[in-house]
Amino acid sequence: MSEQTLQIQGMTCAACQIHVQHALEAVPGVDSASVNLMAHTAQITTAAPIDPTILIDAVRNSGYDASLPTAEGEPHDHDSTESTNLGLRTLLALLVGALAMLLSMPLMMASTGSTDPLLHTLAKALAPLMPSALMALPAQPIRWLLCALALATMIFAAPEIYTAAFRAARHRATNMNTLVTLGTLAAFASSFAATVAPAYFARHGLASDVYFEAVVLILAFLLTGRWLEARARTRATSALRGFAQLEVADARLLDLPLNSTDYASAPETLLPLSAIEPNDLIRVLPGDRIPLDGLIVHGRSSIDESMLTGEPLPITRNIGDHVSGGTLNLDGPLVLRATAVGAASTLAQMQRLLSQAQSSRAPMQRLADRASAIFVPTVLALAALTFIVWSIAENTGGRHEGFARALSIAIAVLIIACPCAMGLAVPAAITVSLGRAAQSGLLIKGGEALERLAAVDTIALDKTGTLTEGRPRIAAFVVAQNATLDSTTLLAYAAAAERLSTHPLAQAVVDYATEHQSQATLRYPEASASGLSPAALGTC
Repeated sequence: MSEQTLQIQGMTCAACQIHVQHALEAVPGVDSASVNLMAHTAQITTAAPIDPTILIDAVRNSGYDASLPTAEGEPHDHDSTESTNLGLRTLLALLVGALAMLLSMPLMMASTGSTDPLLHTLAKALAPLMPSALMALPAQPIRWLLCALALATMIFAAPEIYTAAFRAARHRATNMNTLVTLGTLAAFASSFAATVAPAYFARHGLASDVYFEAVVLILAFLLTGRWLEARARTRATSALRGFAQLEVADARLLDLPLNSTDYASAPETLLPLSAIEPNDLIRVLPGDRIPLDGLIVHGRSSIDESMLTGEPLPITRNIGDHVSGGTLNLDGPLVLRATAVGAASTLAQMQRLLSQAQSSRAPMQRLADRASAIFVPTVLALAALTFIVWSIAENTGGRHEGFARALSIAIAVLIIACPCAMGLAVPAAITVSLGRAAQSGLLIKGGEALERLAAVDTIALDKTGTLTEGRPRIAAFVVAQNATLDSTTLLAYAAAAERLSTHPLAQAVVDYATEHQSQATLRYPEASASGLSPAALGTC
């Protein structure tokens, strides 16, 4: 059994996710494919290794793009840039939408031929609030200005919506972009016709209403939703970025002759971690993160393994003990023999498992996927049926109202269905939940385990360390009756002995001394100056 991961570009809704998944599952040799709309990734399981280019071509042939991750489990660095760019375009679209709405007020007030009762009521309520200079503007120049604003928004603020819809249509598919494209293009075409030939509409007794401001605001609201989704995706994948921060870029490689044990005087070379191979000897100094999995061949130190085990207190490791990459070396230099580097390390495997867990599907998502697969065609059929029914109702029984009202209601049916929150809700909830849990040191295997967690009523913990905050502190300070030093001096000496140590217990002593004594009395006297050793201080 082989697993591969692809980075997917161009997905915007649950329908896109279904198309990509079906395209990957149709590749011969693929057992299953799981596409994560939130993380824009695909996990492919195959019975035998498959050339990644075959999978990438299958995705591209379905109308989307795909690429290999730059590194195993590496977070998407472009997400923040994409979110910033999308946020700027969203802000501009909202500003243009507000301007378009303001400019459309004179047209709304003068729209006596419209059959929309809500429009008449709204116009009557807003009439006293409108500036007279605005209401005095001629109608036709306003129409052309609104047309230019709508066209500029479609071309410059939201071009990816139309290109994605066109790309899906070329591959005989539909998605949320299809609904938005049909709705906004229909509104723009109807408004453009009313702008070019208002006299024709008047001769046939039709209302020459324009909906340019609706086009702009629809696109602006859609961009707002996608910007919020991009921000949520960036926050949800912060756990992966947290794992990346635990990775060390460089390692100190020891140049030591074969069978030599002179570790102290061995020269070292700082090399990128990618250049380290198994069985290489590396030196880890106090305060450094251990760059890879290895076996201690020289030295003794306390290791903070909380990122791996959840245990807040450091563990003392000696020669022959195994240490994992990403853990923190606290108080002693170590020489390690590398046992696992790169994707084989414990940290990389944890990062990979978290990425796969965020891409997993919860049982509830199967229901959403089935509905999303037919969602867009169903909405298109409902919009067409709506247009037909309203066209008949408005033009039979002695009524000849035209098709403007029927068109506007059909457009509303198309637009109100976007974006497809139903398809996005489940993967977003899984991604955010697993990410927040990982930030708290809790790794959950996948969406199914997360969904079953809702029925859990009892939790059993195997050790008390998992219940603590992970920051030891001194609860009480008691001086022995036969102590030769007063409490103030004793506390100052204890803090002086521990202030250069990175051990959590040492930090607890320093924090307690700082909290209970002013800086004037806490002078950190040197232990050697008083003739007391750190060991002696413990018996004072």
